Amino acid sequence: MIWKKSVWKGEEMMSDSLVGSIERLPRIPEAAADEFALSRGRIIEKVNSLMEARKDLAELTGGSQISTVRDNHSNHANTMAVAFKLGSMELLARTAPWVYRAYTFHGFSPDYFPALFGIFREAVRSELSADSASAIIRVYDWLLENHENILSLRESVDRLPGDLDLAREQERTDFISALLAGDHSACISIANEAVKNRENLTSFYLQIVQPCMYEIGRMWERGDISVAEEHLASAVAGRVMASLYSLVAGSERSKGSCVVSAAPNEHHEIGARMVSDLLEQDGWDVHYLGSNAEPAGLLSFVREKRPFFLALSAALPFALEGTGRIIQMLRNDPETREVKVMTGGLAFANSPDLWKKLGADGYARDAAEAVKLAEEWRSRGDRRKSV
Repeated sequence: MIWKKSVWKGEEMMSDSLVGSIERLPRIPEAAADEFALSRGRIIEKVNSLMEARKDLAELTGGSQISTVRDNHSNHANTMAVAFKLGSMELLARTAPWVYRAYTFHGFSPDYFPALFGIFREAVRSELSADSASAIIRVYDWLLENHENILSLRESVDRLPGDLDLAREQERTDFISALLAGDHSACISIANEAVKNRENLTSFYLQIVQPCMYEIGRMWERGDISVAEEHLASAVAGRVMASLYSLVAGSERSKGSCVVSAAPNEHHEIGARMVSDLLEQDGWDVHYLGSNAEPAGLLSFVREKRPFFLALSAALPFALEGTGRIIQMLRNDPETREVKVMTGGLAFANSPDLWKKLGADGYARDAAEAVKLAEEWRSRGDRRKSV
């Protein structure tokens, strides 16, 4: 297993060309973005109805269950709503090849995507006002026109982080094999060998746990492992991290408090958990809330705890909408508007300005950067100014 980036220079140029092409489209008017978001439920229902009426549905979807197909329609609509609201066409261009890869490796035909875009275009035309529909349909026309370009890029999508120590490749290979085998003892043995003291925890998380979990995600995308195997590996990784928590638990908590959570509709929590552990090790009093934050409950919790900052993690694009909703709720509440917001996760990786468009105060590429950013804020006494 080779732990390095695999995107060729030519593929990078093609990806950038795709971004440049979509960014030349006129910006979606705010009224059209809002109407699409509000009409989303009706649009999805119409898309489901039209798609399920097709005689070639089984051929297009590789015989996938109707629930899987419907989930895809919902996720697509949610991602489009975020891109329209934020004015981030780059998000669509960067996400599309990954979606193509994940679905085609799970049996969907490449022809599914043009069929889907055509049906969404029809649903948009029937459910939105003429002006809003015209603006949105331009994006679907672009997707249809660039289908072959997106398809050619699906193999080049790179979800792995950089800056890996190649001397630890065998360690990663052994760890990922143990994760997939569900071998808790072997994984904990590897962890104990690597983490002799608390100073080793950061490198173990960033050099072993994080890249292994990214690679497991890629293995699922390629159809090399099942959902059950991916869940098993995640559960074992969680147990390994729990076994190391004693190194963190005794840390002096002198830097103030913070809240760490995965975003609404985001069930990947290992990244947020790594951030939580390393912040606590660095002296923060961390309230870690796990996955799939419920916006109203999170707002109430932040209002009660009054943390210095909130860290939100989003791995998948359709979780960005909930991230933005929480940030807006915090800003609109006089009791929480001074709480700073840090964002992170793979959803931000290829569109580094997304955090600004969501209204956050900063972005951290990984758990170590989260610790560094938190310290920068603290050293400046940098609470947000009331608006």
